[in-house]
Amino acid sequence: MSQDFGRLVAILATRLFLSAAPASAQPRALDWTAFSVDARLDSTGRLLVRERQTILYNRDWNGGERRFDVRLGQRFAFRRLLRVDSLTGAEILMHEGSLDVVDGYAMTDRYTLRWRSRRPDDPVFLNTKITYLLEYEYADILVTDGAEYRLDHEFGFRDRTGTIANFDLALRVDPAWRTPSGFTGEFHQPILEPGIGFVVDIPLAWRAAGLPSAVRRSPPLRLRLGLMAAVILAIVVMTTRFLRAETAVGRFVPLTALSSIDRAWLQSHVLSLRPELVGLAWDEQVGPAEVSATLARLVTEKKLGSRVESHGPKFLRRHVLHLGLLVPRGDLHGYEKSLVDGFFAPKARTTITDEIRARYTKTGFDPAGVIRQPLTELFSRITGMTEPSTRPRRWPLTSPLIGSVIALLGVVLFTRQADGVEALLAAAVIGMPGFVFARVQAAFWRRRGVPLRAEPGALDVNARTTAAAQATRRGAGLLQTRVAKVEACAR
Repeated sequence: MSQDFGRLVAILATRLFLSAAPASAQPRALDWTAFSVDARLDSTGRLLVRERQTILYNRDWNGGERRFDVRLGQRFAFRRLLRVDSLTGAEILMHEGSLDVVDGYAMTDRYTLRWRSRRPDDPVFLNTKITYLLEYEYADILVTDGAEYRLDHEFGFRDRTGTIANFDLALRVDPAWRTPSGFTGEFHQPILEPGIGFVVDIPLAWRAAGLPSAVRRSPPLRLRLGLMAAVILAIVVMTTRFLRAETAVGRFVPLTALSSIDRAWLQSHVLSLRPELVGLAWDEQVGPAEVSATLARLVTEKKLGSRVESHGPKFLRRHVLHLGLLVPRGDLHGYEKSLVDGFFAPKARTTITDEIRARYTKTGFDPAGVIRQPLTELFSRITGMTEPSTRPRRWPLTSPLIGSVIALLGVVLFTRQADGVEALLAAAVIGMPGFVFARVQAAFWRRRGVPLRAEPGALDVNARTTAAAQATRRGAGLLQTRVAKVEACAR
């Protein structure tokens, strides 16, 4: 106590000395000569606060700032700001909304209040004292665990640069609450240094009928256990359905051992198939890789000829693909003929990429679209499958779960807007890592194998081999490279 009194005397002596100095010699400072708080905890659990701050301004301060301590789950509402006239003592209501006018104030964010008491072109303050009255309230400020409650709140805000002298707090508690023995509600602190607040932490007991309406309570234990059981049951059901669906399409069938894959196995299960068909099984779609595989096969079958020519200087070099038709078009059938008709002009025996690009400048040309349907139909005939992938559709199960989460967040945002940002942030922090992890795992698992139920000698479930990948993997390079890989597999 003696230390605090000594500090207070030193501060007052310094200010008295500075008050005699000329304005130019005064340091820029903002301190509180008095800070009194009148707080009342009502029967609903709301904390109603009225602050009286006397601020001593020196130099070019334009006004003040108050940052409120609002913790997760608490609701805060600022009511009004008044200025006390230094001559008459009258309370003058300040204007909310604009910080460009004197006696204007605004909440610059959810929990920061700022106000203006001086225009930038006005004379600077010189030991100017201004008293303000702040009125605000909290709800859900009490921490509860069953029948026990606790008020743990900082009344003297620590987020400031100035010193508070003569801090007083009068905390009145409604009779509906029982306070600890010896509690008076009166607190005094001679000085609060910058960065130091004033926290009151007291236990309370509810002794009125019913329950306080402005207190957040944990759901009953029975309800919490029921919700936990429902979540566990949903996880079990989803896991069971997942395992059944994956088992049905052969996801858990072990791959063929590498030691048993030899030249004969490759010839029987992979190389006997059209490379574009293996590419469809590999990619689970028809795209540029399958088009390249089809052209490569036609080259190896001596139905097409190809070469690549390079033009231009080293750093601007471009590669031009030349294709030549080596057989009559009547010898081609199905999607082979459709693809050749797309690349070659009518009655033409040769074509190059520049000609193809010029011919389809206005209409566009999708080679994959030409072979997509017939190749998929061929795939179905060989494998007995309607699609390259039989991934189960899980939306009927996941849609209600996603809808429930969205509905829950909607209820939070509608009924407790103060908690909306925290709820969305919590959902993102909890959900996004799990979603990313699940997507990565699903991608690796999906690339593990494609469940093709082929007839013996047609297409095996384990037809993913290095040789097939060389012939059909997506992102194929130049056609000559594709041809070389296919010829290597054929040899």
